[in-house]
Amino acid sequence: ARTLEFLGVKEKDKIPLFVGNSIEYIVALLGIQKLGAIAVPINTFLKEDEVAFIVNDVEATLMIASSNLANSIKNIRKKTNIKKIKGQNKSRNFS
Repeated sequence: ARTLEFLGVKEKDKIPLFVGNSIEYIVALLGIQKLGAIAVPINTFLKEDEVAFIVNDVEATLMIASSNLANSIKNIRKKTNIKKIKGQNKSRNFS
């Protein structure tokens, strides 16, 4: 929660979670909830355009994503207003 708070997450912000089934997903979800923000889970099997649509629909500027999805993340970022992407798995930061 502290990391998200440091990144500027506030109450009622919508934060897309583009993370597979993992402990990192649970940690991110709990951190988002602790701040009063809204988690937007995204299926990792969706196509890049579908993910971009969801991210744009919720007007997100921050996204939490698995580092193993780095190639998709770069392409998705070009199609959205995402300014920061906090990476999971090895705490990689894509911003």
